[in-house]
Amino acid sequence: MIDRISTMPNWKSQVDAAHTIPRELRQSHCYAPDLSALEQIAIPTLFFLESDSPSFFKQTTETLQSHIPNSQVVVLPGQQHSAMLTAPDLFANEIIRFLKQ
Repeated sequence: MIDRISTMPNWKSQVDAAHTIPRELRQSHCYAPDLSALEQIAIPTLFFLESDSPSFFKQTTETLQSHIPNSQVVVLPGQQHSAMLTAPDLFANEIIRFLKQ
């Protein structure tokens, strides 16, 4: 996956921003939102969950989806967290399907 991602046009900017990841992770553990506010979202919402992603992604996705009316989760088989980079056709096809509903 690194070999593939390193050929992407945004690779340099991702590497340049890598030093921000520890700070962002520290802050994400401090964030405790009022999830009931999500119930105000009125537009259709699509969540992606890659089948081979770590379980905490699944837990977060299911929690958010359960609070947003008119939302749905699409599982992308055989993918991990960056399916938009590793399986762009699969990713795009699901977006197109969602938008045509």
